[in-house]
Amino acid sequence: MSPERLKAMRERFAITATQHLTQGIETRLVDATTLPRTDVPASYDLVLVDAPCSGTGTLGRNPEIRHRLCPEDFAPQHQRQCALLRAALQLGQKRVLYSTCSLEPEENQHVVAQVISENPDWQQVSLRDQIESLREQNRLTPLGAEYLHRSLLPDGALQLMPAVFDENHIVSTDGFYLAMLERL
Repeated sequence: MSPERLKAMRERFAITATQHLTQGIETRLVDATTLPRTDVPASYDLVLVDAPCSGTGTLGRNPEIRHRLCPEDFAPQHQRQCALLRAALQLGQKRVLYSTCSLEPEENQHVVAQVISENPDWQQVSLRDQIESLREQNRLTPLGAEYLHRSLLPDGALQLMPAVFDENHIVSTDGFYLAMLERL
């Protein structure tokens, strides 16, 4: 992650998140592939891997992506994403959430499948229960929960397509992918 993106993420947290949602969130600008296990407290119950990607889920806001992206870009990106996810699995936490703003299987499902095949003590789990929990806590509207449930893939990952919909207000989102991995 670049310093600019980290700054933007911190600003979004400050604007949109409540204290309850941001309590215990730590952000760092480091090379995650070389982060020593001792640098991540055992008390952390989740590591987020927000992997660099092609950004195809943001084409609506960034149409120039279609002009700069080439098919040969995916192989090195895939390797980098696998390295980041592998490193996260070695940190000692029970859960890892893998995320991209890409809609490409090479950067999403293929990364998760490859890394899980190399790490038999990990499995992918469905995000269905997390979505339902957020709805029950009123952190998601019924419409939002329904949209997320419809966006679940058969393996339990979430592939959200770019969308704008209206029910008393307009909601707009980029496309992105989320997969939850748990240690067995």
